[in-house]
Amino acid sequence: MPTCQLGGQNASQPFIPAKTHINGGWWLGCNHCGTRYESYGRNRDEYTDTDISLDLVINGRVVYCSADCMIGHEAEVASRNAKFEEFKVRAGEARADVTFTEFTGG
Repeated sequence: MPTCQLGGQNASQPFIPAKTHINGGWWLGCNHCGTRYESYGRNRDEYTDTDISLDLVINGRVVYCSADCMIGHEAEVASRNAKFEEFKVRAGEARADVTFTEFTGG
C-alpha cells in the first residue's frame, strides 16, 4: 500500500489525516453535508463576509462540521448496509450459486 509522502508523523500512514490538512491551511468539506471550511473550525460566509464557527469532529481522514452531521452520516451508512444485507438474502434465495465476498458501498 502506498504511504503518505509527508515527513514526520504522517510518513508511514496510507493517507494524510484531516487534522494535518486543517493545520496546514487546506480547506476541507464536511463528509456528510459538504460544508466547506478554510481553517480550523471556521467557515467563511461569502454573502456577509464573516466567519461562521463550526464544531468540527475529526475522524481520521474525514471531518464533519458537527456531531449531528457525523451522526447523520453514520445513520445513512447503517441504512445502506442494512439494505445490502436484505439484498444479499434475496439474491441468495434467487441464486444459490452466488456468493458475496465483499461490500464497499456502506
